[in-house]
Amino acid sequence: MRIEFAPPDTKKPGAYVVRFSSSSVGAAAALYPYQTNFWSELDPKSLRPRYFQATEVDHKERVKTTVHYYPKQVESHQITRSLKTGNIEETRHGMK
Repeated sequence: MRIEFAPPDTKKPGAYVVRFSSSSVGAAAALYPYQTNFWSELDPKSLRPRYFQATEVDHKERVKTTVHYYPKQVESHQITRSLKTGNIEETRHGMK
């Protein structure tokens, strides 16, 4: 597991970036392979979220979730792709 706060290789003016990644290892990886990467952009003054993206992969599927935080609403978009069939399912949500 790795968490990085304001990683030096990211150039996002006006945003405080947080990155997270992990994967199963050893015997756990043999039984249940899993990888994840998260990216979050925060307002540097208030630390309120602006943007979030997660990618999660296991032995069945790959799921990419994106969330945009706006002053008066939140929008999310999720794409799930089956690794066996290639079928894709998308969902979108918006909340005020």
